[in-house]
Amino acid sequence: MNILEKKIIEDIILKFISIQDTYPLIEDTQTDYPSVKAWIKIIKNDGYSRDMMIEIVEYIFKLIEKGKKEEATLLLLLSCATGDDLPMYILGRELFKGELFKQNKVASFGIFTSLLEKKYSEAICDLAQFYRFGIYVKVDRKYAIELYKMASELGLKRAYTHYKELTQK
Repeated sequence: MNILEKKIIEDIILKFISIQDTYPLIEDTQTDYPSVKAWIKIIKNDGYSRDMMIEIVEYIFKLIEKGKKEEATLLLLLSCATGDDLPMYILGRELFKGELFKQNKVASFGIFTSLLEKKYSEAICDLAQFYRFGIYVKVDRKYAIELYKMASELGLKRAYTHYKELTQK
């Protein structure tokens, strides 16, 4: 591992520590989870791929289904510390719902807005919902339609459904 790779890993670990303060867990028992340690070790030793990130997100959802919210939350935050768009999107949704974290629609909006710049279709569609229904922002039907259209053009079917619904009225 070269100096640059070590620096990237150190940055991920520092971001992981910092992000836990930014988005506090609803349940926090300060438990050390083997899955979190293993994910840190994988990132540190091997890095991660898109497929690995998809697998970890699927595992996070399984943990949530089993009621293991703290472990799921820590894995999600660690995954977000990598800067990958997928876990950031999931974090935005979870902040909106308020089940894993204290509900924070402002932070959710901010995450979706940052993912708009990266053309992340799911986040763009969710951001459109903010404008469509006036969540945190003033209702802006025209901008919501524009966002739905953008997400639709990126291949998101549910965005096309919303776009069609709003433009055919």
